[in-house]
Amino acid sequence: MRYRARDSARRNPGRGRAERRVGRGHREMRMSAANDETTPDDLKPDDLKPGSDPPSAHAEPQNPAVIATDEVGPGSGGAITLIAVIFESLLGLVTIGLGWLVGVDPAARIHFDATALLVGAVATVPPVAALILLDRYPMGPFGRLQQFVRQHVVPIFRDCSWWQFALIAAAAGVGEELLCRGLLQQGLEIWLTGPLGATAAMACALVIASVLFGLAHFLTPMYAAACILIGLYLGGLYMATGNLLVPVIVHALYDLVALIYLTRGTSISTAPAGSSGQVPPPSDSP
Repeated sequence: MRYRARDSARRNPGRGRAERRVGRGHREMRMSAANDETTPDDLKPDDLKPGSDPPSAHAEPQNPAVIATDEVGPGSGGAITLIAVIFESLLGLVTIGLGWLVGVDPAARIHFDATALLVGAVATVPPVAALILLDRYPMGPFGRLQQFVRQHVVPIFRDCSWWQFALIAAAAGVGEELLCRGLLQQGLEIWLTGPLGATAAMACALVIASVLFGLAHFLTPMYAAACILIGLYLGGLYMATGNLLVPVIVHALYDLVALIYLTRGTSISTAPAGSSGQVPPPSDSP
């Protein structure tokens, strides 16, 4: 057989060269496949992170869809919207029921007119400007507050669309203002006017209702403090205008703009350079 192969190669030198090239190609492919197989013994110490297991040469690649799903916030936009709207609507109904029991109509000072709409729209500008300013240039405890909101609050609403944001904001504006300004602030003002006088009663009612508003939003001490400031602003508008529709509009518009800005706007700007974006639990100590 060997002699016949040699004779065939001498008679047809082109065929012999082709067979040799094919043989070399097969050997190179086998060597390349062997070199591509990475074993734990081939890894350098720097390639292994502390506490990690050596990778398997035959490990299956991760599914990008699974990775993307892990990064999505808890719950879909529809479910979050349904829960929020039902909760805020029930809050408004319970407030009206409580007002009936204690003799205070939470909606008595809602007056629909163009002036209230205009004042509400203009009065939304300062809190929205403060939100954007503190988000872009976080300072001191506000930086920790911004990190907490973007890490833990924003992902809940990231799947919502703009019209779902509008439903959530409108429900929150009506339900929470009926309770905090319509029932608490108005009721305290009525009950305290006798012993304290009108001016002192209005001031005390404003402070107490705003503190309760902040405590109802307690996620961290700094978050509650920020909500107390917002409550003072909304309560002040209610006192100045005598129309509950104004704080309802400001509350709803602010929530709408804040949800759209935080979920569709810039990414986290306060994460340390080179970090993965994860931050430790917020601390309110200076």
